[in-house]
Amino acid sequence: MKGKILAAVLMCTSATLTSCFKDEPLNAECDIEQAYIHTDHPETMFFRAADTLVNVLTSERDIKFKVLPEADITAVAPQFRTTEGATVTANDGKPLDTPRDFSKGKGAIYTVTSQDGRWSKAYTVTMGVRTFDEFSDLDFENVRLTSKECYRPYYEWVEKASDGYELDCWATGNPGFDVSMGEEGDGNHVTADQFPTVSIADGHTGKGVKLTTCDTGYFGALMNMRIAAGNLFLGKFDLDNALTQTLKATMFGVPVSKKPLSFSGYYKYKPGKDFQNRAGEIQKGMTDKGDIYAVIYRNTDSNGKAVTLDGENVRTSSLIVGTAVLDEVRTTDQWTGFHVDFTYSTPLDPSVLARHGYSLAIVFTSSYKGAQFEGALGSTLCIDDVHVAWDE
Repeated sequence: MKGKILAAVLMCTSATLTSCFKDEPLNAECDIEQAYIHTDHPETMFFRAADTLVNVLTSERDIKFKVLPEADITAVAPQFRTTEGATVTANDGKPLDTPRDFSKGKGAIYTVTSQDGRWSKAYTVTMGVRTFDEFSDLDFENVRLTSKECYRPYYEWVEKASDGYELDCWATGNPGFDVSMGEEGDGNHVTADQFPTVSIADGHTGKGVKLTTCDTGYFGALMNMRIAAGNLFLGKFDLDNALTQTLKATMFGVPVSKKPLSFSGYYKYKPGKDFQNRAGEIQKGMTDKGDIYAVIYRNTDSNGKAVTLDGENVRTSSLIVGTAVLDEVRTTDQWTGFHVDFTYSTPLDPSVLARHGYSLAIVFTSSYKGAQFEGALGSTLCIDDVHVAWDE
C-alpha cells in the first residue's frame, strides 16, 4: 500500500510538471454537483427558498427535493450543474428541459456522462414531503450493506414507514474509514463487521448498533488521523471533505416539522484500555467516554441561505435553539436505559417549524474526543430502541 501511495504522489507531480507542455486530458468525472428548480414563486412550491437547490454529495445517487404538500409537481424540469465537461441526458429519451410529472411518488432517472465519454452515473430525482418527525421509535432493524462505489461494503441504516417508504436519514463515518484502509489487498482485508459502526444481532430487542473506536492503519497515521471513533448520527457524511476538512465531513441534522420534547433509548458502554492523543501518545490517567446528545437548530441564516451544522460547530453554533445531552455514559455491560429532555434557549417559531425551518441532529459516538482523533482503541458503545417524543 505504501508503494501505491508513493506512486500516486509521483504521478500527480509528473502531471503538474508536464501540464505546461501538452493539452490537459479530458475530464473523467461524471457527477451532478447541484440540482435546482427555477420558479418565479418558490413560496408556492417549497418550504424554504433554499430548498430550490440541492447540493449533491459525490456518494449520492438519489436527489430529493422537499416540496409543499399542495405544490403542483406534475410538470417540472430540474436543472443540473455537473463536473467540468460532463453531459446529462434523461433516461426517458426526451429532451432534458422537458417538464416531467413528479407527483404521487414518481421519479425521473438522469444519466451523467464524463467529458472523455468513458464513465457514467445514473441519478434518480424525486420530490416529496416526508420528514424524520413521522418516526418516533428507532429500532435499527432496517439495515443494509452498501452497494455504492467503495473499496468494500459497510453497514448503513434507514427508517422505514408503515407504507414501505424509506427515509435515508442516518449517517456514519464508515465511508471515511473505508478510504483510510485503502484498496483491498496488501494485508488490509476488512469485513463489514470490522468497521467502526456495525449492526449486531443481539441488541436490546432484535438488532442493535455497535460503535467501536478503531485503528485507521498506515494511511490514517500518515494523515495524522490514527483512530476512527464509531459514530451514528442524523445527517450526512461528506466523503469529499473526509481527508482535507475532516470536521466538515460530518453534516449534522435533518429537517423536522414537529418540536422534539425528549429522546430516550438503551446503551452499553466499555472504554478501551489506553487513551491516546492525536499523535498516538498514551495519556496516562485519562479514560475514554462515550457521548450521546441531540441538538435542534435553525437551518437557514439571516439571508435565507441553507445551513448545516458540522463537527466544528454542532455544539457551539448560535443557530442552536435546543439541546438534550446525556450527562454521563456509564461503563456497563448490561443494556441501560436513558432519557433526556430537550432544553430550549429560544422558543420555536411555529411558522418556521411548519416550513421545516429547524433541523434535528441526534448523535452517538464511542469516543467523546473522536472528532479530534483522540480516544482509546476498542472503546465500544452499543445503542438500541431509541425513542423520540414529539410535541403533537
